[in-house]
Amino acid sequence: MKNKIVRFFSLLLAVVFIAGIAVACSGGADKPPEVTGNGGGNDGKRDDLPKLNFNGEAVKIASREFQWYYKELTVNPDEVVDIVDTAVYKRELAVNNRLGIKLENNLLAGLGKEGYEVVINALRTDINTGDGLYDIGVNNIYHTMGHTTEELFYDLNSFNYINTSKEYYYSQFVKNATIGNKLYAVMGDGTLSAMKFAFATFFNQQVAADMQIGDLYQVVLDGKWTYEYQYNLIRDTWKDIGEQPYAMDDGDTFGLITNTVLGVDPYWSSFNLGILTPNETNGYTITLDLKAAQSKLTSALEKINNLFYNSNGTRILAHESDDNEMTTTGPRLFSQNQTLFATFRLDAVESPFLRDMPSNGYGIIPMPKFDENQKNYYTYVHDLSSVFVVSYGCAPDRHDMVGAAIECFFSESEDVRHQFFEIALKVKYQDDENNSKMLDIIIDHIKLDAGWIYSDAANGIALCLRTLVQAESNNFTSWYTRNQSKFVNSVEDFLTQFEFLDQ
Repeated sequence: MKNKIVRFFSLLLAVVFIAGIAVACSGGADKPPEVTGNGGGNDGKRDDLPKLNFNGEAVKIASREFQWYYKELTVNPDEVVDIVDTAVYKRELAVNNRLGIKLENNLLAGLGKEGYEVVINALRTDINTGDGLYDIGVNNIYHTMGHTTEELFYDLNSFNYINTSKEYYYSQFVKNATIGNKLYAVMGDGTLSAMKFAFATFFNQQVAADMQIGDLYQVVLDGKWTYEYQYNLIRDTWKDIGEQPYAMDDGDTFGLITNTVLGVDPYWSSFNLGILTPNETNGYTITLDLKAAQSKLTSALEKINNLFYNSNGTRILAHESDDNEMTTTGPRLFSQNQTLFATFRLDAVESPFLRDMPSNGYGIIPMPKFDENQKNYYTYVHDLSSVFVVSYGCAPDRHDMVGAAIECFFSESEDVRHQFFEIALKVKYQDDENNSKMLDIIIDHIKLDAGWIYSDAANGIALCLRTLVQAESNNFTSWYTRNQSKFVNSVEDFLTQFEFLDQ
């Protein structure tokens, strides 16, 4: 009852605050109020920015219109509908006011795979024409970091005011994305998609009760939530009650629903597997070259394939466009009590299927560990999460302003992060204090290998786990032996283009 009361008053306050914004913006105002730049100075802020005033200059951003990212950076006043939107709107005003700038977010349309490249293509065209349309690009990791050798982005370590040692930047991304002391992109509190796209294990509370399963939260806290523990729970749970006898279909019930694309990727992190490791020569060591790593990957494949194909309890969903298996098909089956577990990103909580489930209808726990000897639970963040880059189309005399804008934006994102993570995820979408503990574990142990950050540049090296699971193969060493040379060459070519190997 206490949780419900807290939830009610939190949401009531949010509604009152949003209503206040609506009143303030009524009377024909269709844009944020003008800012003067008379704020500024850190004044207790998380950043170390001095007082700055850029006299109303526009800082021009290119980002995607796609629904996943639509309100990640800015939101129109008349589209503020919840507490997260409110925080995003307030952040924009704060940045504008502190720096005397005007954030100008240009949302570029694009569907499917072509849409993933629309921002990069826009920056490339702008650089070639010299039109100066964009200062900053905000795009997903996979389809951005592979272009760092094309001289499209500036080294952010060369910018005044950007301090990536601050807590509002994700330190592991900064470390793993840095090559030769150069850094071409950042992510952190300012990229809300990084939290939304974190993978976790969802479990259906009703199904768990029907199966008389014990306290899964305590299993996690005791460090016993492993592959083996999950496998034993889902083994032989498939019930063939659908329209197609002897075939898994939507009418059946299962122990786990997942898929062989996005359902495989999280194991790189959750099983603590390595791909590329930064080394002391300003490059990367290919972890996959090590015999110990290959042995562990072989064991990991045995576990995943056993879970997927031999448990008689796993439903493998087909991969759909725009990852609908993660946002539509999977959540629908899950909400209909047709599975005990599901591998989803955290943004599944925003689907109407999970939103309409009864209070305490589901729980969230981390992805399982490799075994009990593994100290921590680790979380994979989907490589379609956003990163910030500064375009070569940004004139040098604008660099101080753009650097300050990025720093201020990430610093002022603390409330956005709080409203989504602490309020929306922990209170609005759920009603169980145990879930709050689990979410802290999930977010506090994000692990994104350099092999994922630069996968596109390294010949898709991070996709090998998918390939082998889809082939139902456990023989990693044999596969890697056949493909080793092209991966090694692609990594070396990638580094050589920065002339780091000669330093």
